Amino acid sequence: MFDDKDVLQKYSTIEDIFRAFFDVRRQKYLERREHELLSMSERLRFIDNQVRFVDEIISGDIVIEKKNRSEITAQLLEKGFDSNPVKAKKNLVFFCCKAFARFTVLGDTGHSSFVLRL
Repeated sequence: MFDDKDVLQKYSTIEDIFRAFFDVRRQKYLERREHELLSMSERLRFIDNQVRFVDEIISGDIVIEKKNRSEITAQLLEKGFDSNPVKAKKNLVFFCCKAFARFTVLGDTGHSSFVLRL
């Protein structure tokens, strides 16, 4: 069997194999764990930005009606939104990535909906 350095090695027992590869497996586990933590923190930033975006639309701090993508992007830059850390793109309109983005606003009088077309 080959060892962790790709050198042919003879092991007499299964325990010897486990001992030889324990450190390799542990290192790979730590690398995988670090990657998962980074991925989850990027996803959390993405979701936090989405929540903030919707909150600011509802409160009227961001106006997106009758504006094109470049105007919306400039407005998001002005408000300090992050670019999409999940897809690592440079644009800021990561919540508006589809042709239509639907929002529902709950108010005292009931539901009102609008569609953002980009």
